[in-house]
Amino acid sequence: MKEDKFDKYIRDNIEEEMSSDLFDQELVVEEPKLKWRRRKLYWNLKDRLAYDAVVMVVLLLVTYLVFHFVFGLAMVDGDSMDYTLQDKQIVFYTRIHGNYDKGDVVSVRMPSGSFYVKRVIGVEGDVIDVRDGQVYVNDTLIDEPYVVGQTLPEEGEVTYPVTVGENQYFIMGDNREHSNDSRAFGVIVKDRITGKVHFSMGKVK
Repeated sequence: MKEDKFDKYIRDNIEEEMSSDLFDQELVVEEPKLKWRRRKLYWNLKDRLAYDAVVMVVLLLVTYLVFHFVFGLAMVDGDSMDYTLQDKQIVFYTRIHGNYDKGDVVSVRMPSGSFYVKRVIGVEGDVIDVRDGQVYVNDTLIDEPYVVGQTLPEEGEVTYPVTVGENQYFIMGDNREHSNDSRAFGVIVKDRITGKVHFSMGKVK
């Protein structure tokens, strides 16, 4: 009986020591792992922030280049393009064009720095005449279903007929009785056109 109690005592102490050793071993093993995981999480977060910052800079740079050299936005100022376009409406245009055709709606940068949105009526070599409230190009009456009102000569230095020179355009607004255009200031050079309008968006309030 005494021998059994002694054996149990020895066995319990051995198990306790073994458990204590295992616990110590686990602490020795797990503590470096925990530090490594924290360090890895820190660097992962740091790398992700750096990656996001690089992506943001690249996106901003690409957006700037695209809108500076390829696309552009302009706002219609006034009623000169009614009913095709209305006052305060935003238009989207492309900058890359070799030439512009008759009927194209374009964005024009004026010498004053303001921007006009007008329609191309005449291109290089065309002879423009305004008479009887209508427009003639090369002595042919043109069909303009988009026009509002009569097309009358404006006060200025323009005398008709007008011959459009090299790299020049004759432009007008669709709302002819309320448009400041080539009837008043004459033809414009190609470099004044910033792009061809493709579509419009809602008004800016």
